[in-house]
Amino acid sequence: MRKGQRVVPHYMVVFIIVIIFLAVAYAFAGNIGNRTIDVIQNGACEREVISHIFTKEASRGKNLKPIRCETVNQTIVSKNVEEVKFLMAENMKSCWKTWKKGQADLYGAEVTDCRVCYLLDFEEKDILINDFQLFLSRTEMPGVDYTYLQYFISETENEEFSAEKAREEKALLKMQSSFKTDSKKAVIFYYTKNQNKILETTELLDTAANNMGAGSALGFIGGAIDSGTTCGFFLSGFINNVCINTIHLNKEIHKDISGLFVAGKEVNDIPGWLSFILIKDYNKAEFEEMGCEIVGPEHNK
Repeated sequence: MRKGQRVVPHYMVVFIIVIIFLAVAYAFAGNIGNRTIDVIQNGACEREVISHIFTKEASRGKNLKPIRCETVNQTIVSKNVEEVKFLMAENMKSCWKTWKKGQADLYGAEVTDCRVCYLLDFEEKDILINDFQLFLSRTEMPGVDYTYLQYFISETENEEFSAEKAREEKALLKMQSSFKTDSKKAVIFYYTKNQNKILETTELLDTAANNMGAGSALGFIGGAIDSGTTCGFFLSGFINNVCINTIHLNKEIHKDISGLFVAGKEVNDIPGWLSFILIKDYNKAEFEEMGCEIVGPEHNK
């Protein structure tokens, strides 16, 4: 070492390398900043949900305060169709995880709650996204051996819902859908304990499943509801119209839905609640009418 040369501590070297790496990664990917904010906000929201569940159990459902969760505003900058699908699927996964995969008993009364987890915008406005539901049913999530579909319906160990089976499922192939990135999309978590809505929904879903005559992916609906096990389903296309209108979200909500998943728990032969995760075109007036809450800075005009 030369005389007068300052020694840079090892931890500073590591810190500088990390900063450089992040700067380079951001320059190429463009989504690092968004994802970092997402992690922080989602972590805070998940802690709110867990605290709420604990409080509900301890107080037997009395004097519960609203769950405070901010909507994450995110801009997807990628031009690659498969990457856009992946980022949207990851947002759905994050929302579903935050709200305990629709399996938590969140409220003591017949509450209906609608939360916008993500409000997505796109830097590239002319990208055509085809067959997003097929992507969800055939693509394994990073680091695991099950698909997004399996995760959303809590069937991660059921081979009947594997990516290989999904590729063979003719009913899924018939459900073609597409949308463009020329408008904002909202990732929505919807929860209802209204027993009338739930009963109407499960009856129509059972009928829809039988009428479709589908195999493993769609035939699961009626059986799961009737058998008293945790129920879940994956639907798209015209059945969305049946399901969503039944629970009285809004007469127009079935438009522009690219994926729909449901989970519920059985209580006295019908689910004690139903929980949905879906992506839909964002319309401020319509969302207000639906009661879907957007919390946080106003970026939605």
